[in-house]
Amino acid sequence: METLKKTPAKTVDPDHTIGGRFASAFASLFFSLPLCGLIWLSVNYELVGGSDLILHASSFFFLIGFMVIFAFVFPKAFPTLFGRLWEAVLGIGKYW
Repeated sequence: METLKKTPAKTVDPDHTIGGRFASAFASLFFSLPLCGLIWLSVNYELVGGSDLILHASSFFFLIGFMVIFAFVFPKAFPTLFGRLWEAVLGIGKYW
């Protein structure tokens, strides 16, 4: 009698499941909101100081939406992007 060879089951990375992606996108909101707020306020501050231009609230929500979609589509790359954005904001803040 021949024995059937069992192939080892592939383990599923929890970051690649739909539930993991939704959890990543939801968790990104708690961290993205302050960062998006700082970026939006600083850009608005610079625009208002020099001219009559102003960014509307829709651009703030667009920025948040972009962060959430990026966290959903690329759950492993989002922390790297997020960390680099924070470093850039803090680096600019040192010299401002």
